[in-house]
Amino acid sequence: MTGTLILSKTTDASGTADNKPALIVGGASTGAHIEIDTNEILAKSNGTTPTTLYLQDTTGTVNVSGSGGLQVFNGGLDAASHIIASTKTAGNSFNQNGSAIQIREVNRVGKAQTAWTYAPKIGFHWSGKVACQLGMDSG
Repeated sequence: MTGTLILSKTTDASGTADNKPALIVGGASTGAHIEIDTNEILAKSNGTTPTTLYLQDTTGTVNVSGSGGLQVFNGGLDAASHIIASTKTAGNSFNQNGSAIQIREVNRVGKAQTAWTYAPKIGFHWSGKVACQLGMDSG
């Protein structure tokens, strides 16, 4: 095939419904497959059960670029090696734009919660030895 393949179906892929979006690759909706719609890629073990999506699982690098950056929700970010962060905005501003790393409050509640349990924190854990947190007070 030469040219451009256009799939115009706009049905949303769903983690728990068998919606049959624009593209299904793999065992159709009854076996392991990925579903692709206009803005999502989902891995599923059958029509209604989400599973792990692997990108470059055995080798190579996954590069996420652009002005939007990378956001990881619900499962956290777990790096087996190291994380390198830098910012494209120079300066000593006291907002998120002047920092390479930003630690947010629990569930991004904003000013709706000021209790310590919601405070932005960094945890340090030496397995089997000690654990502690460094956090920010709302005052």
